[in-house]
Amino acid sequence: MGVRSDIPAMINRQTRVIFFETPTNPELSTIDIPAIAQLARQYKLMSIMDNTFATPYLQKPLSYGIDCVIHSATKYICGHGDALGGVVVSSRSIISSIRKNTLLNLGRCLSPFNAWLFLRGLKKLHIPMDRHCGSAIKIARFLVGHKRVKNVLYPGLETHT
Repeated sequence: MGVRSDIPAMINRQTRVIFFETPTNPELSTIDIPAIAQLARQYKLMSIMDNTFATPYLQKPLSYGIDCVIHSATKYICGHGDALGGVVVSSRSIISSIRKNTLLNLGRCLSPFNAWLFLRGLKKLHIPMDRHCGSAIKIARFLVGHKRVKNVLYPGLETHT
């Protein structure tokens, strides 16, 4: 798949990070994660990926060389819409830097109760994600065969680009 040819052209001396999301929301475009990780290493940049939509159940960006992964825990991880928060996953040194610099300026950690709500959702994340994926592929295949549908965007389809 590779990296879009225009991405290296956008990198300049002020560039510090390559930030992306895959699959993208809402159109479900996919980006070659290992290629982005390699590009970031080539240019000595940090790679940060938003994995909210795929969740850690479906996709593990750190295993492809991404430096830092973020998730909106409010959505799928929580699963109930009753807590607000996010998650950063990275190496010990990056997390230590975030703690030292970012939390000092932007605020503290989650409340214990919100952390418990996220753990509750995380423990059963596989159930809604399996159902989402099962339903989505059935709907996508149905729509592909429908005469009134021109195009279907879904990464589970063999025709998805």
